[in-house]
Amino acid sequence: MRTIVRLIYLDAVLVQQGLSALSSLTPAVQKERSRTIDPEGLRMPVPPPNKFGVFDPDQITWIMRHLTPHPLKSYTDGLSLQNAFGNGLPKTYIAVTDPVYEPLARVRDFVKTQADWGWREIATGHDAMVTAPDTLAKLLMEIAA
Repeated sequence: MRTIVRLIYLDAVLVQQGLSALSSLTPAVQKERSRTIDPEGLRMPVPPPNKFGVFDPDQITWIMRHLTPHPLKSYTDGLSLQNAFGNGLPKTYIAVTDPVYEPLARVRDFVKTQADWGWREIATGHDAMVTAPDTLAKLLMEIAA
């Protein structure tokens, strides 16, 4: 049986105890996303691919076929954590840099102040698994080695 030996967060939202994913984003993004909530109050549409640094028409077509709205409660309800991030496991955060995904500025600032986090960067947009899958795979293998 294999065990988890490291957690790798790819340009991810990190939600602190008692906060929500939405509250982890910058105030401007919180306001923008809150305006997109559906009339039933159940879902929030995913922003268009160009917001995530995807500009290639073929990649956009592929992404649009697979996108679904985000369940609202998982974005707005506060998180109850029993342990600190990673529960003692080594952690590495991979930040995208081309373009930088500005809504995660608070998250990146937090991670940079944590002595127990590794930090790596990848020169692609937020959807690195779509825009730079080979580069991302190599980086993941390097981190895991």
